[in-house]
Amino acid sequence: DVLYAEAQLFPAELSATQTQAAALISLVNIYKAIGGGWITEAEAMTAKKTADVNGR
Repeated sequence: DVLYAEAQLFPAELSATQTQAAALISLVNIYKAIGGGWITEAEAMTAKKTADVNGR
């Protein structure tokens, strides 16, 4: 019985993990759709620091 239960547990855990990953991907897509853009902000900050270093 324990072996059977453990054999059934793995696919259930795998499915739960896949569902959680899909939910997180959906959140990222929603964030992007409403105009979120952490990459753009990071690039702007990097460009500013590069300009500061080159300007000194």
